[in-house]
Amino acid sequence: MNANITAMRLQVLSQTQQARALKALERKQRLKDKEAGINSSSAVADRLSYHRRVRLAKEARASHLLLAFYKGRSYKEVEQSLSSSKMSPDKLVVMYYPDLARNINFLHWANPTIYPVWMMPQ
Repeated sequence: MNANITAMRLQVLSQTQQARALKALERKQRLKDKEAGINSSSAVADRLSYHRRVRLAKEARASHLLLAFYKGRSYKEVEQSLSSSKMSPDKLVVMYYPDLARNINFLHWANPTIYPVWMMPQ
């Protein structure tokens, strides 16, 4: 279990560095377009921004949930409110970490109403 925590911490650090790099590239692209006289929205910068704000954010949330699970924190402690626009935690983690999320204990932790206690292995 300790190896999983270390691996997840490294994953979160990698995602943080990737987000910073994408934000810097986005700023450079917008400055370059502004200097070139292009006042409309930059397609390249918009793609970088989308990747950082949407795709990378989902992956970071999945990593955060798995790290909390491995540390033994409760789901309610990690995410106090889940808006209807957010993807459910079990589906999100399965999407980004399918091999780690197949653990029935995680599935019950993330969504106890779908995976009730009686389905848990003894």
